[in-house]
Amino acid sequence: MKRLEFHTVDYMIMVIFLVISSAIGINYGFYKKQRTTEEYILGNRQIHLVPVALSLAVTFQSAVSIIGAPSEIYLYNIMAFYGTFALPIAYLIQALLIVPLVHPLRLTSAYEYLQRRFQSRAVQLLGMTMGMLQTLLYLSIVLYSPALALQAVAGIPVWLSIVLNRVLGTVYTAIGGMRTVIWTDTFQFVMLYGGLTVILILSVKEIGSLSKVFELSSKGGRMKFDEISPDPRVRHTVWGCVISGVFNMLPNCCNQSVIQRISSIEKAKDAKIATL
Repeated sequence: MKRLEFHTVDYMIMVIFLVISSAIGINYGFYKKQRTTEEYILGNRQIHLVPVALSLAVTFQSAVSIIGAPSEIYLYNIMAFYGTFALPIAYLIQALLIVPLVHPLRLTSAYEYLQRRFQSRAVQLLGMTMGMLQTLLYLSIVLYSPALALQAVAGIPVWLSIVLNRVLGTVYTAIGGMRTVIWTDTFQFVMLYGGLTVILILSVKEIGSLSKVFELSSKGGRMKFDEISPDPRVRHTVWGCVISGVFNMLPNCCNQSVIQRISSIEKAKDAKIATL
């Protein structure tokens, strides 16, 4: 099989992508300066629901899912797809229970809620420590996954990719605040899902037809939808993917990054629509 590598156009697109993301941060950091803490952290609570919705959608879409999910299905079978049904359930709980609870409180931090609810600084610090640890572990994998991909196709060392990615991301976010984060996410949403659409179309065209895709997948033993065993040792079952998927996603529905986005919308009704 011919090895795929980056060419000049690929490098140009990657540079343009990074330049646009950085330009958004520079725009809000130097030309549309945030004058108050609330404006910097929450966009003055006046960000439109559409970019917030797109930002929420793309926040937890990373190389972990883009590379990991197809690999899981290719190596095993499509049972992991049932996890997709868990996400709408978790988001529905978020929209109907979490948003009406936290939005009227006008929070700036998910951990601020813990302090108010339990009247305890210790509980707040415990929650914050656990949240930081979870984020650190999550980001480690999120940064490592694309670094491996770039090393394979572009020859960029893993350590260099991780450093550049983190430095650029931190700089433009720190400069521009919440508005930068949300509008960068919106831009990345278009790039991510636009790219995935192109990949899907070209892949089906390469194989011949959509029916051929399913035919080959079936012959490879990957089209398995009926695993309903209650045995917890089975890799994926309908119950395991749906039920555990809901509880796996719920912490992300009320963590710091999500609460900040929900609180950046002026009206609770619009925040609920954004999460839906």
